[in-house]
Amino acid sequence: MKGTIITVFLALTATMASAQSREIDSLETLLKKAALHDTSKIALLNNLSYAYIYVDPTRGLSYANQSIDLCIRFKNNRRLGTAYNYKALNYASLGNDTLAITWYNQAIRLARLNFNKDGEGRALNNLAILYTDRSEYKKALGLRINALKLFEELKNNKAIGSLYNNIGVTYLYLADYPEALAYYFKALGIGQIMGDPNAQAQALMNIGLVYKKLGNYRSTFAYYQKSLTLYRQLGDQQQLANMYANLATAYDEQGQQQKALQLYNQALAINRQIKYKRGEAGNLTNIGIVYSNMRAYSESFHYLKQALGLYEQSPDYNSMSVIYNELAELMLTAPDTSLAKLNLLKSRLLEARSYVALGIKLSHESGSAEREMNGWQTQSLIHEKLHQYDAALSDYKKYTRLKDSIFNDEKKLAITRTEIQFEADKKQALAEAAVQREKIVKNTIMAGAGLLGLAAVALFISYKKRRDGVQVQQDLIHRSKVSAIEMKVLRLQLNPHFIFNSLNSISNFITRNDIKTADYFLAKFARLMRGTLENSEEREISLAEELQMTELYMQLEAIRLNQRFTYEFKVSADIDPNTTLVPPLILQPFVENSIWHGFAGKDEKGHILIEITRQEQLLLCFVTDDGIGRHEKTKAEGKKSFGVKITADRLALLNRSKDNLAGVRIIDLEKGTRVELKLPYESHFEA
Repeated sequence: MKGTIITVFLALTATMASAQSREIDSLETLLKKAALHDTSKIALLNNLSYAYIYVDPTRGLSYANQSIDLCIRFKNNRRLGTAYNYKALNYASLGNDTLAITWYNQAIRLARLNFNKDGEGRALNNLAILYTDRSEYKKALGLRINALKLFEELKNNKAIGSLYNNIGVTYLYLADYPEALAYYFKALGIGQIMGDPNAQAQALMNIGLVYKKLGNYRSTFAYYQKSLTLYRQLGDQQQLANMYANLATAYDEQGQQQKALQLYNQALAINRQIKYKRGEAGNLTNIGIVYSNMRAYSESFHYLKQALGLYEQSPDYNSMSVIYNELAELMLTAPDTSLAKLNLLKSRLLEARSYVALGIKLSHESGSAEREMNGWQTQSLIHEKLHQYDAALSDYKKYTRLKDSIFNDEKKLAITRTEIQFEADKKQALAEAAVQREKIVKNTIMAGAGLLGLAAVALFISYKKRRDGVQVQQDLIHRSKVSAIEMKVLRLQLNPHFIFNSLNSISNFITRNDIKTADYFLAKFARLMRGTLENSEEREISLAEELQMTELYMQLEAIRLNQRFTYEFKVSADIDPNTTLVPPLILQPFVENSIWHGFAGKDEKGHILIEITRQEQLLLCFVTDDGIGRHEKTKAEGKKSFGVKITADRLALLNRSKDNLAGVRIIDLEKGTRVELKLPYESHFEA
């Protein structure tokens, strides 16, 4: 499994670099005025130090030092703490983490001495951002929780929303996706209440990242689109670079490498322009990964090494672990000709093991469970290539243990509860806001009617709206539970049916004692099993994935039946299989019927044709075979297909949730059977 450098959005620090640069000229002009009061001069120096963080941090340090000297001379401790904080931010921008930590601690110490909770909270959060960049996530989490307590005491909703977002970032890196999603939704709620587009854009982007981690690309692109729209309106170059990078990662994972490269290069150009080294290193890493996916191994090695050099200057252990793991995979999978050009052919496996060991060490120390999981998987493959099978098995067990801890059913249920709770809270907040509006209107109209009548009306309206809000929440939870339970029941019926037939295929073949072909067959079956289990968790997958899994099933059955049938796919030119969405495992029951029943008793070789076309807002899928026909099948077996019945139930459930007429029709041909499957046409977001 390949890792990528994701860019999460952190708040309460210098992010609006482009906007700040436009203010620099006016600040410089004010500073040159001779008759400046000392307090005003200190404030200007601090503002200039902040404005230069991403523009010219060396100059920003100069202004911070000037401010510190004046603050000490005139004993202005509050502004001195701000100067310490901005000095640390400029050191962090330069990649000098040691000095940045020193000055953050100075700012925190001074704020506590002066009971300045706001200054302490901001310094704690900025220090946490630095620890996040260094992949020291548990330290960052503790600092953010302490900062949150301070801002809750101050009742500073803007800062509370920012801390919710940043705590979510920490949980995302720790691979605790339910907790991350819960905090991001809290941040989004506060951003919406305050009408803050920047806070909303941050939360929307980070929510999209969680869904990408969970493989739910439809939700990923939906949230990315909302965030991208807001950041384009705001004109924030740094965050636009982050957006382009994360959008590129999603397209890369969907197999659209050229689009990913275009977006990564846009992000890289912005980060180089604003001199953001860590952003530049992340872009270089991901470009290297895309080239690896495209099998351009020399280019991949070049970009990964370039990124590693930047991270060694400004450490980010989580990102470095991604690079080491990617280099290990490159050494493991690249052809001999590519490695020979890089002078790495002779020691490829030993080099790969060295790289992956470094990656595992760094990800374990930083607490990044997902990165460590990827490392153990890669090391297992390396040990297998080295014929060290005991070590390979031990590595694989560590990989599966970590994977189960990250993606278990309990966490998936927690995510569902978080989504439901957010929608319920949002509706309740809207209901309460409506109550307040109606109270104001009633107060105006009924002013002359007396205080008693006014109070009675307001109380009645408030009670009614609150009661309606509670009812809305209960209805939402009920509908969600019913829908989830019904879909799970259908999947539980479908998956065992599919798995039983596949296992039966393997059993029949292995008994023939052809070890080489059996290994080949088992490898394909393992891939099929993994895809089936992963896809069955999704409500919708891409048409490309569905066709791939269907073809894999037919390949296995064709081998088992000694190539007694052939198959063919035809997809209309106006359909993009990578972006078109369909319910998972929707074609397999009909293909299974053709193979198991349509060709049973048929002497000559059979043929299956799968056609996909589009008719306005409908997706039409046809499965046609030249078997013995449905009437003959019914006479011979005296029963109906269980898989087809399950599919009909799934389509009925789909009709309940979508405003389209999904359905299936089975047509008896003169020679064979034709299934016509009608689905709503859906496609995920395109940038």
